[in-house]
Amino acid sequence: MRRVAALSQADLEGKGADSATAATNDPLILTASRFAELTGVDRERLRTWERRFGFPQPLRSGPAGRRTYDASDVPRVVAVRQAVDSGTPVKSAIEGALQAAGEFGSLPATVLGHSALACPLPLVVVAGPQPLVVELVNDAARRSAPHLTPGTPLEDCAPWLDDETLDALRRRFSADAPVRGARPGWLFPEEPPCPATFVSLPTADVSQPRIAIWDNADEREQRAAAAQDMAARSALLAQSRAAYAEKMLAAASGVASELQHLSSDQAASRGPELLVEHFEADDAALAVLVGAHVSVRPSARRQIPASLLPLAAYSDMAQLLRSASIDWLSETTRTALGAPAESALLCIPLKCAAQEVGAVILLFAEVFELETVVCEALNSVAAVMAFAVMHQHLVNDVRAAHLAP
Repeated sequence: MRRVAALSQADLEGKGADSATAATNDPLILTASRFAELTGVDRERLRTWERRFGFPQPLRSGPAGRRTYDASDVPRVVAVRQAVDSGTPVKSAIEGALQAAGEFGSLPATVLGHSALACPLPLVVVAGPQPLVVELVNDAARRSAPHLTPGTPLEDCAPWLDDETLDALRRRFSADAPVRGARPGWLFPEEPPCPATFVSLPTADVSQPRIAIWDNADEREQRAAAAQDMAARSALLAQSRAAYAEKMLAAASGVASELQHLSSDQAASRGPELLVEHFEADDAALAVLVGAHVSVRPSARRQIPASLLPLAAYSDMAQLLRSASIDWLSETTRTALGAPAESALLCIPLKCAAQEVGAVILLFAEVFELETVVCEALNSVAAVMAFAVMHQHLVNDVRAAHLAP
């Protein structure tokens, strides 16, 4: 059986037609080319059926009187094509398709389509069962879950949905009648399941069934649920932030505690490795100020090579060292340091007794927002590292003085 293209949300919202051939601004009035694509019947065959049997009835638009079609005729034409392909005479196939159209057959697709989009209850249409693909999101659902994107696999829109949840959703495709149940949370991982009705939709393409998922809630329930959801999210966010702060402070305490029991040479050497372990960085390197240059030592995981850079040539690093501010280095500085392409380097200045002594460079896969608690934790580690580096400088100066003639 030939596959028939689905009438997508792009078509419902007027984004599916080629602007060069679209003959109308009504999103559910289709050009002849798009109608042929959706039905699997080429334009010449459509004109033959129209001329001999008066079906389908095209619309005319534009100065040239180009044919356009109402999208509600798509399932009827598909039904006729399938019957004809099975050996039914065209006239009988057309009569059967028109008779089977049912009580909604006289309603234009514009009415049905826009009614679904404007419905105050959240509605999501999903094709499946393998893969599960979001096909339509009405306005109410889009407001509550803006990341649900038509044409995108559900697993990409909501990556927190586990296999058990997705399998439960796939089983809904086998229901013959509307089923009340609970849909998974669309918005965020901790969102509780929402009461919903699952309706299997009639489709001309049996290889790609679809279900409509309606949230079950009247206006009062929706308001109560929204209030509870907001409160729950606020509580979860506060709890998550508290847990994250505790984790960062524990990491900083662990690093600082271990460094304090080491000699200055050992602390300077071991510090980057501890930062990688406790702060989930991909690599870390110690950079020490030597006059007007920055001497970068080999990193813990060897992704940042040893180098000697003139500080004046890299204003972003120089400014961070002067202000003792933690921030991301520029792409130019990252390249000069020899870090891998597409990585991100975080500069943690080291300052002891108001004197700049260097920095710790952390390597991550990408830039992320630096929360206050992260900077505080890193600064506490930086204080210990700065003391170790300063102590190294003093020891080296004393040794040099003793060795001087």
